[in-house]
Amino acid sequence: MIDFDVTNKLVALTELENRGIKGLPKSLQTELVGYCKPLKDRADCYQVFQDNYVNVKSPLNLVEYTTSGSSEVTISATVQVENKRKTLSAKGNGPIDAYLQALNDLYDNSLKLHSYQETDMTGQQTSDAICCISVTYGDGPVKYGVGINSSMIFAALSAVTVAVNRALSHKDKPIEKLETLESLCSISATVEHKGVRSSILGTGSGPVSAVLSALRTYYDEAKELTLLNYSQTARGVAKTAHDSEAVCSIACSLGKKKLHGVGLDVNTSTASAKALLSALTLLTR
Repeated sequence: MIDFDVTNKLVALTELENRGIKGLPKSLQTELVGYCKPLKDRADCYQVFQDNYVNVKSPLNLVEYTTSGSSEVTISATVQVENKRKTLSAKGNGPIDAYLQALNDLYDNSLKLHSYQETDMTGQQTSDAICCISVTYGDGPVKYGVGINSSMIFAALSAVTVAVNRALSHKDKPIEKLETLESLCSISATVEHKGVRSSILGTGSGPVSAVLSALRTYYDEAKELTLLNYSQTARGVAKTAHDSEAVCSIACSLGKKKLHGVGLDVNTSTASAKALLSALTLLTR
């Protein structure tokens, strides 16, 4: 272990923030972090965000629309559904409500709006609006869509379209239990394994989980690495905690092999990371 750092600023979210995207709903952030865990390049997190929350255009795609009215809005929208164009119209208490009412004509009134959030791009030359909308289809899970555009209405309707597409694609899937955003952290480290030095990134519910995720991502031989147990003690006579050294012992399995790795460091998180790397090295000899 050459160097090691733990932070509560998650890799995936930091990459979005660098591109001006902040303040996304917590449950969306948590789901996105899960999608990004297997990635080796943090820059890919932005593309994962685009692919899963912005550019989802099947089975439904919004082609064009017009709206009229103020207190009661009427919408006429042309959508492409499974390669066929259809024109829908409905009324609602705003563009989002009217559009969802129109889409419900296609989906047996099974679509339900759950949340709406609006923010602006930050630190960018553009002044695009970011709309995050979540919907459900029937008894399925809540799914988010994101729209980004200089037009607030278009951004909102785009977000509805993506949310509906994601809700439809997950209608028969079980609701996933996500880790809480507050419990997650990211690690960055430079490690040397089998004589090769590499920079690795990982995210998990604590430093140990984050390091384990990183090892599984960057090393093919670690794909099935499993944590069995963990223990920690301190060594050294200490009048203050600063004089002691953490001793971490971690048992892991890989295939049928089970071994312990040990890590020593004044920092407990670094000691844990060293122990995991030690276990991987011993198991892959």
